[in-house]
Amino acid sequence: MKKVLEAKVFKNGGSSAIRLPASLNITGGIVYLEVDDETGDIEIKRQNPNPFQELFALHEKYGPIDDDEWPNFERSHEPAPIRSRKKQEVAAK
Repeated sequence: MKKVLEAKVFKNGGSSAIRLPASLNITGGIVYLEVDDETGDIEIKRQNPNPFQELFALHEKYGPIDDDEWPNFERSHEPAPIRSRKKQEVAAK
């Protein structure tokens, strides 16, 4: 069961900081923030979330992709052309 707790957000120098309730008993020096790109929702995690967790769940649910299901990409084996730098970038360095 999840609980919703209120945390105070304040400025610390140029950064925003969150004061977590002592009841959470955070003992490590690091927590991980998981941010939903669509909603902006933030979850605080004690352990580093596995970025491949969703991929592994899909693989377990549907199995591997068969060779005939992959799109047919046409690939060129020629080297990419060399791009020249813009004059402004060279002058800035």
